[in-house]
Amino acid sequence: ASEPALLAEQLRAASEAAAEPVGVASGLVKWANGRGGKDNITVVLARVTANLNGTPRAEEKD
Repeated sequence: ASEPALLAEQLRAASEAAAEPVGVASGLVKWANGRGGKDNITVVLARVTANLNGTPRAEEKD
């Protein structure tokens, strides 16, 4: 598994290099293969349109 900060950096780089989601996913798979991944590499992308900064976390109910 990759460190979250490193993965976020790669996601930004892949997003800048490709305009379409399939291109972003391909870039991330290429990066994972370059780091030694041989199989079972999965990329899931989701578009988030809401600003979640500052949104309070839902409290768990018993």
